[in-house]
Amino acid sequence: ALNTRWNIEYSPTISTNNGYRVQDFSIQRPAYTSLTGAAVVWYNNQLYLFGGVDGENQYIGEQTLFSTDEGLNWQLTDTTHYILPETLGARQRISAIVKDNYIYLFGGQSPLGSHSDAYRGKLNSIDW
Repeated sequence: ALNTRWNIEYSPTISTNNGYRVQDFSIQRPAYTSLTGAAVVWYNNQLYLFGGVDGENQYIGEQTLFSTDEGLNWQLTDTTHYILPETLGARQRISAIVKDNYIYLFGGQSPLGSHSDAYRGKLNSIDW
C-alpha cells in the first residue's frame, strides 16, 4: 500500500481545470506550531491569520499568515506589501472581520494586558 490520501474538490474560484483541483493530503507539510487565540478571516479569496499564542505561550503577531487552499498550507505574507501597524503588536484573542473590502481588527490581549483599540486597513496597503 502507498499510504496516500487524495481528494478532488470543486470551487468556482479555482481558475484552472474548470474549477477542479486535486489535493494530496499525504504530502509533508511545513512545520509550524499550533496556535491558540488566533483570528482567521476570508479576504481576497484567501484565508488570513492574525495573532495567537503558541504552545510555549509565546505571542505571535509580528507576522501575518495566509492560505490559498482553505487552510491546508500556510505561508508568511510578503512584508513589503502586508504591513500591520506597529502599535498593534503581538496579540492573542484579537477579533477580525471583513466588511466592504476592509479588514477590521479589534482588541485582544498582549503581554501588556487587554486592549480595546480598533484598526481598519487593506492587506495590499500600508494604510491602517
